[in-house]
Amino acid sequence: MIKHKQEQIKWTVVADSTTELGTEEDRGSLGVTNFNVHDYATSVVIGQLFLHIAFPDWWLKVHKLNRGVDAFNMGKASQQKIWLFTSEEEFLIRLGMLIGASEYGVKGKELWVVNGDRKEDGEDGWLSLVPHPHFDHFMKCYRFKDFRHFLPDIFVDEQLKDEDDPWWKFVGAVAEFNQHRWDIVKASSWKMSDESMSAYHP
Repeated sequence: MIKHKQEQIKWTVVADSTTELGTEEDRGSLGVTNFNVHDYATSVVIGQLFLHIAFPDWWLKVHKLNRGVDAFNMGKASQQKIWLFTSEEEFLIRLGMLIGASEYGVKGKELWVVNGDRKEDGEDGWLSLVPHPHFDHFMKCYRFKDFRHFLPDIFVDEQLKDEDDPWWKFVGAVAEFNQHRWDIVKASSWKMSDESMSAYHP
């Protein structure tokens, strides 16, 4: 019996519980399916695994992204139009930068070098342990802003359009996420809540 604030809490010790987890063959089939790490070079295997888990059809996202750009451009003057994202490689570079930005100790436009400011030194003149990312080597800042603006369009499903639901454009993202995980991740029927002292009874 322990006391927490003004309440008494009684802990009950329960007997150990063990169960058969199936054959070796069954256990070997758990995890991410349809992906073999040995099919890829070590330099790209993590990126390939991310794409396999993140999207069922990442290469089609480029076309959906450009559809959003086209729809935007239809109502704009020629000088205001956005360039299309022309290739799958361009899409992957921008997606990688979006994810990679979280690893650096600078924010927003400071990820880009501006007016020749190399930003190699820290404020006190010492070299930084984390070098500047130099996003300007990969794209202009305004192009990244364009990409970020139209990225949600890759999840839009016009069949789900509902004018009364302000989140209808994102419904497809949630549905795709859940269905894709169901399709490619084979989980055990037994689950354990990590770092939990309480018995979990699904």
